[in-house]
Amino acid sequence: MLRIQAICKEQGVSLSELASRLGIQYQSLYDSINGNPTLKRLQDIAFHLGVNVKDLFEDDDDASALKCPHCGKPLNIKIE
Repeated sequence: MLRIQAICKEQGVSLSELASRLGIQYQSLYDSINGNPTLKRLQDIAFHLGVNVKDLFEDDDDASALKCPHCGKPLNIKIE
């Protein structure tokens, strides 16, 4: 999951301000954060927040675990 909102909060930057820095509408940023952002959008966000792209993602203790793309809960699927 993305940590963009948490990073903004840590830095005291609102999503509206970040959208303005990116030169996009708030709704476009919101849709990207809650949807499937492009690599370019992630790079732009990281640049304007002064972080690496990888910092936009939550650390995952088990990176190989499959998770539901909607709720983030682990899926109990065995892959052979």
